[in-house]
This record gives sequence, C-alpha cells and structure tokens, in this order.
Amino acid sequence: MLARIRYSARLARRIARCSELPAASRRSLLRMLLVATAGLVRGYRSVPVPGGRLFVGRQSSLIDITTIVDVWEGAMFPARCAGRVVVDVGAHKGYFSSWALSHGATAVLSYEPQSENVTALQLGHDSHDAASSWLVQAAAVGAESGRATLYLSGESWGHSLHRHMADTVRSEQVDVVTLESALSRADALRPGAEVVLKLNVEGAAGDILFAAPPEALTSVVEVHLDHEPGSPHSADSILQHLADAGLSDVQVHLGRLYRITRPLQAR
Repeated sequence: MLARIRYSARLARRIARCSELPAASRRSLLRMLLVATAGLVRGYRSVPVPGGRLFVGRQSSLIDITTIVDVWEGAMFPARCAGRVVVDVGAHKGYFSSWALSHGATAVLSYEPQSENVTALQLGHDSHDAASSWLVQAAAVGAESGRATLYLSGESWGHSLHRHMADTVRSEQVDVVTLESALSRADALRPGAEVVLKLNVEGAAGDILFAAPPEALTSVVEVHLDHEPGSPHSADSILQHLADAGLSDVQVHLGRLYRITRPLQAR
C-alpha cells in the first residue's frame, strides 16, 4: 500500500504540471486518482478533455490515469496529426485517438481487440464532438485476417497476441485484420490523405508491418511504435522494413519508443 501511495503522489505531481490538459481535466484526474489509490473504483469513471471524455477502467484505474498523462504530456507518441488521418493500432481505451483529434487529425481509425477496453473506447468515441470522424473497430491488427487468441494481462494495456508477451490471466478469441486493409479503409475515408500510424501492440509490430509490402505504406508519413522487451522481431529488422518503404528518419525515446518519418525532401 505504501508503494501505491508513493506512486500516486508522483503521478499527482505530473497531473498538476500537465499544462496540455485543461484545469478541469486535471482536477477530475486528481479526484479520480484519490479514489483509485484507495482502491474504491467500482465502475467506469470519466475525465473531461477537449472534445469529449475519456473513460477509466474499473480494474486498471492507476495505469489508465498514468496513460492519459503520458499521452497528453506529448512525450509518449509526439505525433504531428494536423490535417492527417491517424490509424491507432492497439488503441486501448482511446486516449491517443482522442488526443489526435484534439491536435487536428481529420479522421481517426482505432483498432482494439480486448472487449473491456473496447467498451471504454466506444464510450469515449460516443462522447466526442468529432465522433463522425472517429471510427472504432473491435479487432486486432496482425499478419493475416481471421480470428486469433488474445492473451490477457492483469493490466489493461498488457494484452498480446503473443502468449509470452503477456502476464496471462485468461484469453479471448478476437477478430484480426491486416494493416493493408486498415490503410485502405483510411484512404477510402479521406482519399489521398497522409497517414500517421501508431502501434502499441505488445510484440506484434513486426507481424503487422512485415505483412504490409513497402508499396502498401505509401500513404504513411509517420510511424510511432513501442518496441517492447521480448518482442519476437528485432527493432532493427522493423526499422529496415520501414526504411525500405521510405520511412528512414528515426528518433528513439526511453530506448523503446520510436518515431519514424519520411525525410523532408521525400514528402
């Protein structure tokens, strides 16, 4: 309990300093943090943010609050969304998707397979002023379309199609689509638009990207991915595949968060 209190105290300081969030959002998060620290969250609770609301889960409230702050501080996935379509793979509860809309994305396509996360994601979508530009699909993105086993972690952000990547407590059968189909859907929604691709998929980034030939990535101008320890494909192999598609400018944060873009002269 003492460790939980210390963690919450550090998180409270981050919330108070997060100028990207309006004051009402910070106050709501601080109240929610107090309840979460005491272990009293019993149902979904929501946080007002520009354009809508974000929903925090019942059993992962501290992690969810942390993720909201990570995203809204802009350090986790510092994407340039204005005028672009965002394809959010591993969308969790929609925190990055909502952030992208507030930062000028013309449309967002969110892919999330886990049922409870999808419930919170859909609630966030339904609350948003730009819901008509935000498409939610309850599916994983993988090497091939069909059905697959999703291994569920005790924490809402830790689910994976790779059993060894999750601290598995149970599993679900989920729909799977390919990245190529997701990008085709994005182009149908906003023909010719540049695409920002975000991948937070607990080891599946290589599976997803290697199944998409370089020519399928023509519309993608920016990729954000979290290359988690234990991932079955090396970061170097993933970066080489993206470089073959013209995405060769690489920045790394915290040793695992990658931002990959096209060289300016190629845009």
